[in-house]
Amino acid sequence: MPDEKMNLKRREALEWMRQIEPEPSHVEQVARLACQLFDHLAELHQLQENHREWLEIAGWLHDIGWIRRPNGKGHHKASAAMILERKWIAMTREEALIVSQIARYHRKALPQERHLTFWSFEPEIQQIVRSLASILRIADALDHAHLSRVKVTECLLPGKELIVRIKGPEDLKSETKAFNKKKDLAEQVFGCPVRLAIDKQDGSD
Repeated sequence: MPDEKMNLKRREALEWMRQIEPEPSHVEQVARLACQLFDHLAELHQLQENHREWLEIAGWLHDIGWIRRPNGKGHHKASAAMILERKWIAMTREEALIVSQIARYHRKALPQERHLTFWSFEPEIQQIVRSLASILRIADALDHAHLSRVKVTECLLPGKELIVRIKGPEDLKSETKAFNKKKDLAEQVFGCPVRLAIDKQDGSD
């Protein structure tokens, strides 16, 4: 059951996800990683606590479109549509629209001018969506194998690149390949190359 300390908005999203999501452990791990990344990148993105909440909810809901697109094709768009179609009790229509777009950009194309929903936002909201979607893309990549194998330990900006440091088992080829493919939006948002550093998890973890 959801934590009693959760606010209504998060509880409603989590309960809905668990009703319809075929792989809840994966999306909960993605949301967890996204929040870890958000916290470690706080000085860089300068976003607020309510933005973290939108990111977490988008993490829980980013794959619900699979129930409409069983072959996976276009499931990110289906996820966005389902988030907008739901009659939310706790989220406003504007919040649902923002969350839907964060989820929509967890894969495939980045925000473009032909994407009318994204470009209907004010520039400030566009930047928030881009920032949160860039974090969600990386979080999803870090659980590419759906095995909940990693934890984000820190994010460093020692020079002209951003280093995302994680702890996990030695064989993370799937996650590394996905990370290198999906770091593109983060590199645009943060204006520098993004690199993954892996610390091998010892037997006591």
